[in-house]
Amino acid sequence: MKHKDPNNPETVSLLRFLPLLGALVLGRLITRVLTRFPKKQTHAGKWRPGISVVIPECCTPHLLGACLAATYRAADKISEPVEVIVVVNGTSLDKYAGCKDQFRNVKWLHNTKPLGFGGAVSMGVRSATFDWVYLLNSDMTLDADALQEVVKWRAAHVFAIATQIFFADSTRRREETGWTDFRITPGGVEAVDVRPEDSETVRGHLYAGGGSSLYRRQLLLLVMNRSDPYHPCYWEDVEWGVRAWRLGYEVLFCPRSRATHIHRATVVQLYEIAEIDRIFRRNALVCDLRNDLTHTEPRLLIQQVGTQVRQSQVGLCSVRFAMSVLCALCRDARAPQRPASLQYLRKKFYLRPIAEPTVRPRLLIVAPYAVCPPLHGGAKRITGLIQHLALEHEIIFLGDEDALYANDAVRDFKGPVAVHLVGGRPAERGEDSQNRISRIQVHSHSLLKCELDRIVACYRPNIVQLEHVELAGLIKAKRNGAPWFITLHDVLFDGSGDVVADRFERRLVNRFTGVITCTREDAELVNHPSTRVVPNGVEERSRVCGPSLGKHSILFVGPFRYPPNFMGIQEFLEKVYPKLVHAVPDVHLDILGGPGAPELASQMNCFDQTGVRVHGPITDVYAWLENCALTINPVYGVGGSSVKLIESIASGRLCISTQQGARGFADLNLPALIQVTTVDNFLELLQLFLRDEAARLQLEKPAAWIHCQLSWAKSARIQGDFYNHQLSQQTFYKGTHGHIAGDLQ
Repeated sequence: MKHKDPNNPETVSLLRFLPLLGALVLGRLITRVLTRFPKKQTHAGKWRPGISVVIPECCTPHLLGACLAATYRAADKISEPVEVIVVVNGTSLDKYAGCKDQFRNVKWLHNTKPLGFGGAVSMGVRSATFDWVYLLNSDMTLDADALQEVVKWRAAHVFAIATQIFFADSTRRREETGWTDFRITPGGVEAVDVRPEDSETVRGHLYAGGGSSLYRRQLLLLVMNRSDPYHPCYWEDVEWGVRAWRLGYEVLFCPRSRATHIHRATVVQLYEIAEIDRIFRRNALVCDLRNDLTHTEPRLLIQQVGTQVRQSQVGLCSVRFAMSVLCALCRDARAPQRPASLQYLRKKFYLRPIAEPTVRPRLLIVAPYAVCPPLHGGAKRITGLIQHLALEHEIIFLGDEDALYANDAVRDFKGPVAVHLVGGRPAERGEDSQNRISRIQVHSHSLLKCELDRIVACYRPNIVQLEHVELAGLIKAKRNGAPWFITLHDVLFDGSGDVVADRFERRLVNRFTGVITCTREDAELVNHPSTRVVPNGVEERSRVCGPSLGKHSILFVGPFRYPPNFMGIQEFLEKVYPKLVHAVPDVHLDILGGPGAPELASQMNCFDQTGVRVHGPITDVYAWLENCALTINPVYGVGGSSVKLIESIASGRLCISTQQGARGFADLNLPALIQVTTVDNFLELLQLFLRDEAARLQLEKPAAWIHCQLSWAKSARIQGDFYNHQLSQQTFYKGTHGHIAGDLQ
């Protein structure tokens, strides 16, 4: 008979784990009920100047000296007082006589018993003087600027800021960077360190490593466990981070703060490598059991417990451990942000430290479509206004479609102090893509709603601004004391179409404090008690093209994802372009159709014509305007106003547009704007202006007043005044009738 090795994984009777299974099932049920009654979000408030550096130490006096020397060099770079606390445990204090003589300002704590990482940290943090505590392992050495960089990012809503980690052995693979996340594997949950995408931008992440991070002391004490379920080490800092996010606080990673690590130099003094791996693997499962990271069924979690070695199983099947799991699951069931997703934490960009709301009002802007880089008119409007609104507001930006954002473009986003991105929007079915009710329900999805709730509670904005009617479903009856605004980029409820959809949209829009439209025509349709026209525009110092002398190219700018663009250019290609090529043989047409446009066009015959070229995403339209003779805007069934139209005219290019496509600019007497009633009328005008350069050149030069009167800066002032007017009111407007203000002069 073969005897089983007690140190190898084995299948265990389910009866041994009934206490743990019962704790998991009961804990999940209680959590499901209590999550419906979340506690109110709290803030840690102001803090006193000063940093307490806490160093848990056991058996590595040969490393501690270098650690302390580097710490004091970093402390000299900040103007606040710094205290250094060393917690020696599990060894004699006599071993540190040399360090004590060299560093006389250090506060030494001692316990002859081995406390483990959590116990030593708890002892040091509880004796710390200051409100912010930097936890530092003795096998870490800080760069001179390490503390100076992390202290910049302290805020009332921040739990911790992590330092970037480099190995002392530069030839090693960077498996530890300080920028953290987790992934779910068939064997359970894994904590991972990700290589930073750049060396400057502060980002969000799952947890701040306990070996080189700055923490808010009172919050750290709140999330730490007195029972130390992770003894002796590993994964306790993961739980701290998870709990902090669920309590409504943020965890940051600051790559400009740097530390060098001698990997596992401390722990190998106490344990064999095999034992270290066993502890790490066990504690990964402990973290999942206590915090429901992977949402794995209790039965499957018990199976994972059964794959642990016998030594780990003994502790995990005890009644005491089962009770600790039940308490952990119930403890945060009513956490303010318990439903918030941990999936997109690394999609948070912190572009500059945020000012207190008493200094500058906080403005939260939410957009359903990607805006960085700005590849469509709505994105150009949003980014253009944000850049100028940021002169008076601290702007927090929340965006959907995380996968469409270019990291470089987000880092260069002018205006916001923070950018938070999410995904997870349900796919639209074909028949629902044009159904206005379905579009609102799809775009106002649960992940975006949860993140909006989290940011509102976390940052406490003075103003909430939603972009596009698709997000109207995010409006809440309880507005947390702040006025909520919505910008309707185009208004479709004119009474001539879907009456049910009109009624649905109006009911949602009327719940907002104020409504912003792009044109007076749209404002008249809204019929809301507080409506403001904030027109589309251009940059005040935008470039002007040279004369179009010798050019024969037509330019159409219109992302295909917007149906009027796609249908309009198809009609032009079918009705006008074949005749135009016959009359003007050297003409060609460039179509900037946005993401996926070349692939979509390749499936349709109308795009397969001489001189027609379809291009994907383009970030700099100016180069295309410079090389064209004129632009076209053959669209119908649109609301709002066309950014591409005013961009063309302000850049010095003639634009031929349908009357519907010219909404918002039709009455401004712009010589370079030629309006027609139907797409068929384009042919005669295109023949004229492509053949008669003198006529075209005479009209295309932009008037001097355009860049000033139709600038984003002016539009931002109108929008800012609208905010200020509403903030000055003791009660916010609600209703269905009212005035229209801020009309284009």
